[in-house]
Amino acid sequence: MKSIRRFLTHKHSVLLQAKADTEALHRAFEEDLARCNTINDQWNEELRVIREERVAKQLEKDINFAKNRMEALLEEKEAKLAAAEEIVKQHKELVTTFITPESLDEAIEKAINNPVDYNFAIDLQGNRIVGRETKPGQETNVNS
Repeated sequence: MKSIRRFLTHKHSVLLQAKADTEALHRAFEEDLARCNTINDQWNEELRVIREERVAKQLEKDINFAKNRMEALLEEKEAKLAAAEEIVKQHKELVTTFITPESLDEAIEKAINNPVDYNFAIDLQGNRIVGRETKPGQETNVNS
């Protein structure tokens, strides 16, 4: 009977001890989990702050890049517009020399009174001999 009592007492104490150990393990696990969660939350907060700073810097950098690009495009557009206006101005100046139906008689008169001969020759010394009717010995040479 003693041995049965000892066996049951020992078994009961082992079960109580195992139950106490399980509760202690469970309590230790819960404390460790809470500590890990606290560390994880702190780490996440630090990373959030770092990420927000990085995103803010990148956003500012992108905004500055976009502003600079817009300014460059506007300057380029203004330069093209100025060049186009210069071309228009030059063409407007040329328009005054066009022969219109009203100025046709005047242009014909001017062409008849001021004949232009584009035929000329250049000798070995670089002298220009003007006209078809000019002979080589005549003194109508003009140096260019």
